[in-house]
Order: sequence, then structure tokens, then C-alpha cells
Amino acid sequence: MCSTFNVGYRILRGELLLACENAKEHLELGEARNDPVAKLMACANSAGAWLCRGEFTAARQYAEQALELYRLAHSSRYAMIAPQYPHLSALIRLSSALSCLGHLDQARIRCDEAIERARQLAHALAVVLALAWDRDASVQLEPALLLERAEELQAHCVEHSFPYYAATASVYRGSAFSALGSTDEGLPLLMEGLPAYRATGALLFVPNFLRLLAGCYRRAGRPTEGLKHLDEAAHHVDATEVRYDEAEMYRVRGEVLIAVGDPVAAEASFRKAIAVARPSECETVGTPRRHQPCPPLERPRQAHRST
Repeated sequence: MCSTFNVGYRILRGELLLACENAKEHLELGEARNDPVAKLMACANSAGAWLCRGEFTAARQYAEQALELYRLAHSSRYAMIAPQYPHLSALIRLSSALSCLGHLDQARIRCDEAIERARQLAHALAVVLALAWDRDASVQLEPALLLERAEELQAHCVEHSFPYYAATASVYRGSAFSALGSTDEGLPLLMEGLPAYRATGALLFVPNFLRLLAGCYRRAGRPTEGLKHLDEAAHHVDATEVRYDEAEMYRVRGEVLIAVGDPVAAEASFRKAIAVARPSECETVGTPRRHQPCPPLERPRQAHRST
């Protein structure tokens, strides 16, 4: 239990190298004891840590194994260890990994499945968790749907007092309003949500939120201010290794540079986005693109199908 919460804390603080190491130790312990519950928790946590580091193939495989290990009969043990429902966390992270790997249809199916399961559980934290991680590209490309789900998230946060997720809801509502053309309404929400998120002590989504704020400034005709926030986002990425949104950060930077009249720098930023987003030549978990090798992952006999 301590290991599970320790990994979660490390992820929120942007301490991803430590999070991966803690999850690896937890997985090794579960394997040594032949404990399927411990292995599920470790795989779900590993999926989250590697996802945030931008290692989407590794995250996908860990999430798939976590779902393969899930057994309804172990529900009481899961609840004793973590209130976040590990199978739900794995499903959400699988959705995000699939989205980042370009499988948008599959990602949407998994995302909708996670939200539906959370609602069936009728547990406030489960619903909030599913809605807060509903960040796949297909939703981001549909700002009306993003706004609908962000407002549902906000309503749950107001009712149940979840300040961390309330800040997230404010940022996503602001981003959605901005994308829908209401920058006057969106910008204050983003400017309110980002400091509220920082106040929780979390660092994980700071680069993402700064990128959304920069995009809103661009739409509001204030691209120079947007560049300042993108510079800060890049600093956070380098300091924390939170590379989940790195490609998108460079893409938005290119758009902002066009707005300030620097097409040469914009082209360089777009090329950087493509280079970061291009799938790794390595397709196995054992050799991620940028970092030290992640722990060996034993593939289940019947992989969880993602179609």
C-alpha cells in the first residue's frame, strides 16, 4: 500500500525517474510473492509513470497487462490498497497511450469505457478520476465535448471538494472556451486554474496547462505572452522529464511564432514537434527512446485486446 501511494506521489510531483523505480520494485515484490493484486497495482502505476515520461509503447503494455491481471473477485483487496480503482486507472492510461500512439478510435473507445465504468461504480473519486484524465486527442479536437466533460468534472469537484481536480476542471473549461472562440471567458479560467493547481504542490500537468494558456493568449492576439509561458513549460519538461505533451508543446510554439511573425523559427519548432512525436524505432518495453531501460515486462498469455 505504501509503495502504491509513494508512486502516485512521485508522479504528481513530476519525479518520474523515482516513480518508475518505485513501481519496478513493487512489481518485483509482487512477482516474488506471486501476488496478482500487487502485480496489477505495480503495472497500473508503471503505466502512469512511463506515460508521463512520453514512453507510450511501454505505458500501453503495462496498462494492458494490468487489465489482464484484473479480477472482480479481488475487488475488496483493491479497495483496501487504493481508492482510485487500479483497473480504472489502467484503462484511462491505456486510452491516453493509444491516443499518443495515433490510435484515436481505440483511445476513444477506452476513454468512453472508463467514464461509463466510473459512473456505474457511483463513487465520486472514480468519476472525477476518469473525467480528469479524459485528455485523449479526439476529445481535445472537439472543444464542445471537452467543455461538457470539464463542466461535469467541475460539478463533481464542487459537490465533493476535490481542489486538485477543481483546478484541472478550471483549466480545461478555459481551454475549451478559448478553442470555441470565447477567449474573454476562457483566459480568466486558465489564469485561475493554473495557480490553483500549483497551490496543491503538484507539478505533473504544469507544462500541459502552460501550453494551453499559451494557446489561449495566441487566440486572444497576445502571442508574445504566450511565448513566455511556453518557455516556462519547456523548462519544466527538462527539469521533470514530464514529456507527455512535449510534441504538442512544440507544435503550439510553432503556431505562436507564426503569430509573432517569425516563420523560420516556427518551421524549426514544427520540425521539432514531428521529431518528438515520431514513433520510436524500438517497439519493445525493454528499450525506451530516451532513458534507462525499464523493467522487463512479461507479456500475458492472452493480451488484452485494444480493438
